[in-house]
Amino acid sequence: MTYVDKYSVGTEIPDNAWVGHEAARHKAFREMIDRGKAPGAGHAGDADSPLAFDVLDDAGITKGAGVSQKVRDFLGRQRLGYLKNRFGENWRTAAAYEYCWLNLDSSSPAYVAAAYQFHWYITGDDFAAGYLWRDLECLVHGVESAAVKSFEMRKKAGASGSKKSAKAREARRCSLMRSMEQVAERNPDVVKLGAKIVADLALTSCINDEPVLWAQGQGQVDEYLGEMRRGEAGEDLQSRFFAMFPPKPLRRLAS
Repeated sequence: MTYVDKYSVGTEIPDNAWVGHEAARHKAFREMIDRGKAPGAGHAGDADSPLAFDVLDDAGITKGAGVSQKVRDFLGRQRLGYLKNRFGENWRTAAAYEYCWLNLDSSSPAYVAAAYQFHWYITGDDFAAGYLWRDLECLVHGVESAAVKSFEMRKKAGASGSKKSAKAREARRCSLMRSMEQVAERNPDVVKLGAKIVADLALTSCINDEPVLWAQGQGQVDEYLGEMRRGEAGEDLQSRFFAMFPPKPLRRLAS
């Protein structure tokens, strides 16, 4: 049984699987690269592509439309030539992932960025790419901190017995979404400016239409947007949010 068959996509690989067998490790992983496969993705989210490019550039893995000299030296001219013939315009993705998998810890931002791109551009596994993207956001930007802060605030509110406050918060989020949709309907181009701008424009209407509801909570609009985007406000508001502000198109790699 080959390594590819033993550790297929989605399975866990023991940390000591390759102790004393580096040559076999390189050969087995290259089998997966050549077949457009990859080990399990880990766990994480979705979004916008430039971050992965920036992380790999900053780590000295990629350079422009190609790869860095250290990656070229490690893989060698023959291997790079094969990857270009095998994957065409996405050869850099395969080369970067091969280098990172064989040289970096799987928890490093560069490894996660390379794995994300390999799943998105080569394996076509959007689910795995999404999870890896979320990991990359957490590693680079610490986006979980916003969710943790929001959760802690709601926890404190709950501890004080404020079920009424929680309902009011839910009502304000729904009010804000309705008003944002109205702003977008009146002027579709304003959506291009981003959720924060649209929400700021919508807030005025919210306050005028429901002044009692918005007597509090006006300073928490950013939190409401985050809760909608992350799904904490429910699937309905999340789907409506992404209908207005879908993830940006992922840019393709130059050949």
